[in-house]
Amino acid sequence: MSTPFFDAVIIGAGAAGLFCAAQAGQRGLKVLLVDHADKVAEKIRISGGGRCNFTNRDLDVRAPHKHFVGQNAQFCRSALSRYTPADFIALVERHGIAYHEKHKGQLFADRSAEDIIAMLLAECAQGRVERWQPCGVKNVVFLADEAGGTSAGSYQIDTDRGPVQARSLVVATGGLSIPKIGATDFGYRLAQQFGLPLVAQRPGLVPLTFDGQAWAPYAQLAGLALPVEISTGAKKERMAFVEDLLFTHRGLSGPAVLQISSYWQPGTPLAINLAPGVDLPAALAQAKVRSRKLIANELAALV
Repeated sequence: MSTPFFDAVIIGAGAAGLFCAAQAGQRGLKVLLVDHADKVAEKIRISGGGRCNFTNRDLDVRAPHKHFVGQNAQFCRSALSRYTPADFIALVERHGIAYHEKHKGQLFADRSAEDIIAMLLAECAQGRVERWQPCGVKNVVFLADEAGGTSAGSYQIDTDRGPVQARSLVVATGGLSIPKIGATDFGYRLAQQFGLPLVAQRPGLVPLTFDGQAWAPYAQLAGLALPVEISTGAKKERMAFVEDLLFTHRGLSGPAVLQISSYWQPGTPLAINLAPGVDLPAALAQAKVRSRKLIANELAALV
């Protein structure tokens, strides 16, 4: 029995894998999409509180790299300038998915993230993408040109359903962020196997937790949310966001902290302005003249 041959095999049926498979299939390529999990796109399913924040209308298509977090911001420039938020919004509208803007250009599905998943699966079906799931990948080997024959210069992928060969291999397995939904280090191991350099891994878009005893005085604020300016770094390296901060039983979370966590480095200060846009000393000085309120009550009106 001959080994099945595909133009492209894509490992990982998350947002990137599904979209890549759909695009390749609709361009006439024979595509196989493989994923080890029982369900596709679990990260889409939980994103945006279950409604999927699928794009941002305010992205600057002339300089998309400004919004990219990484050591090589130019990496994403060509892709994000060739396929813009407007292109994805048009796709969402073509599938009749209702959506809304939350704030600062963030777009969410009105009903459920399941609508976005169904859209991507429909796009794959339109491209006649073959999907094996659940199906793990055991090994990947590159068949060098010297091998001769039709398989020369291709990849052999050994899966739970048998070996396949492909002219192109796309690894869309994601990172290590949420093991509970199937995230693994497969992509990192595959990169090392083929001698590709890896950027040091560190948490990003995560809450900040504190030592239990040190945080004890603030734990009573758990559940409180308020707008803040949060910043880290100095001078040219300074990065700041004006977003909501959420106090939790273990530390700080909310959009402000999730954003700054991608830039904060251990051992460096983190500054939080609890009254952004307010000249607090001036406001309190005026209150001293015109008000008989306690300072705590004055602060309560400002923070």
